[in-house]
Amino acid sequence: MKGIRGDEMYKCELKIMILQKGYKNVKAFSESCGVNANTLSSIMNGHRLPSFDSVYKICRTLDMRPDEIWKEQE
Repeated sequence: MKGIRGDEMYKCELKIMILQKGYKNVKAFSESCGVNANTLSSIMNGHRLPSFDSVYKICRTLDMRPDEIWKEQE
């Protein structure tokens, strides 16, 4: 995720987590969690910040906390 000034504040590891949990691709995960595949792709590529609703659905589906998916940069 990018901060207001455009600097990286968090590293999104969603793609890694999706694969580790056994999903074959973003579309399969999208269908499981209920978040649009284009939205997921934009979140993973840092082009879009996730809404609370998206974070909740992603975390619930992966059975993970947000800080396990979005790692704070030092």
